Amino acid sequence: MKLKDIDGIAETTVKKVAGKVSSFAELKKLNAADLSRRAEINLREAGKIKSADLSDTGKEEEELKYLKSRGYHVYSLGADGYPELLSEIYDPPPVFFSDGEIIADDYNAIAVVGTRRATGYGRAAAKKLASDLALKGITVISGAASGIDREAHIGALMANGRTIGVLGGGLDRRYPRSNYKLMDDIAGNGALISEFPCKSSPKPYNFPKRNRIISGLSLGVLVIEAPARSGALITAYQAMEQNRSVYAVPGSIFSSKSAGCAKLIKEGAAPVTCVEDIIEEIKPHIRPGNIKAQRHVRQKKTVSKDAKKILEVLNDAPLNVDKIHTQTKIGINIIISELTILEMAGEVKEIEGKRYIKTDEL
Repeated sequence: MKLKDIDGIAETTVKKVAGKVSSFAELKKLNAADLSRRAEINLREAGKIKSADLSDTGKEEEELKYLKSRGYHVYSLGADGYPELLSEIYDPPPVFFSDGEIIADDYNAIAVVGTRRATGYGRAAAKKLASDLALKGITVISGAASGIDREAHIGALMANGRTIGVLGGGLDRRYPRSNYKLMDDIAGNGALISEFPCKSSPKPYNFPKRNRIISGLSLGVLVIEAPARSGALITAYQAMEQNRSVYAVPGSIFSSKSAGCAKLIKEGAAPVTCVEDIIEEIKPHIRPGNIKAQRHVRQKKTVSKDAKKILEVLNDAPLNVDKIHTQTKIGINIIISELTILEMAGEVKEIEGKRYIKTDEL
């Protein structure tokens, strides 16, 4: 049994205990009176916790050992390194894990979220705005999903900026598979984080829960293309409850995928047409000295044999992944991975209809 599963123990109590007691082994050593004093909870709650069956907590200890053996980082509420903004929300995760390290500069962060089924306009807007935020020294937070999330992460990486992806499953169960290479790049240029056990599958009900972390890590949330009922809107409303700023990119009045953004703007979200709209708003909250203009230097990387084949077939016309597969005989997953690398290197770009073309620079 976990602390949060004990009958009559509130989330706020779990937060206090997690912030003052570093491990279950330490918790076992404390009597009810000691726990009450240390965690600043009443004696009745301390007694309930001490009388609960926590005999399976060894599993949590095993999980921590496994995570550390994988080189993952563990962040506990109340301990050094736990993100300050996240600790301020109503229900912060008592512990979460990361592939890649969260640093002090990540305090200056903006979440970029939206539909998985984005249009060409939405994908272009996400990539452009995320890239511009990264060039200003702002960390880009998103959910590592398809659509707007994917483009936001790519945009930040193209600008040599930091980005953090929040998963709906464990660090060893990354989803979707098509973003696997991208997630490795996120971990190498920021962090990939999860509050779920390392081998947990990405369950549908995990995603609304993880959205509070996306907004909680950020000074504000930017919504780009969201239907009237969507996970992106859940994130936006959670941001409002967390006293975070909410921004929305205006879209076509004829597009159902922009209906959520229109709704947010009507309700008071700030409309965004360029990155300066966000920067001016968050300037009072930026940590001194952290906001800066970065010089974007695109580095040409050595391309693989598969990437060269892909570039060759893109000489004549835009192609989707299936047609690239037909012409190159390269596996679909490899093509998706190589396209991600080429896109971040600025050698190809995605256009309407999920087709790819070589950039004008080549």
